[in-house]
Order: sequence, then structure tokens, then C-alpha cells
Amino acid sequence: MTTLVEIDRLTFEEKLELYDKLVDSLTPDRRFDPSPEWHGEVLAVRERLEQEGQVKYAPLDEVMAQFRRDGLCK
Repeated sequence: MTTLVEIDRLTFEEKLELYDKLVDSLTPDRRFDPSPEWHGEVLAVRERLEQEGQVKYAPLDEVMAQFRRDGLCK
């Protein structure tokens, strides 16, 4: 078995590959969905709101500037 020390020595890419192999070994039938049921419901609501034109998108720097102006972050 691989030890924690050995894992610490892996590159980021090697760790991702190891992670993928671990998840694959836990879900051999591919029916396992790690997302909870409520997550799908939230995504469906967001998609509906977007299709109805009720969602406004803005670049992150503009959002952060507005938050600073409103005193919501530093």
C-alpha cells in the first residue's frame, strides 16, 4: 500500500491520476454519483432562472469592486 509520505512526494499531476484511479475503483459500475440530490435541484433552478433572463452576469473584478463599495468585503 502507498504511504502518506510517498503520496506527499508525488507531483500534482500524479496525485490527480491517483485520485482518478481511486474514484474509479470505488465506482466500478459508474452508477455512483457523488453529487447529492439537492445539488441537481439547485442547478435546475439556476438554469431556469437563466433561461428566463432573471440572471445577471458580471466579471469577478466588477463584482468584487461592488462588494467593496457596499462594505461586504475588504
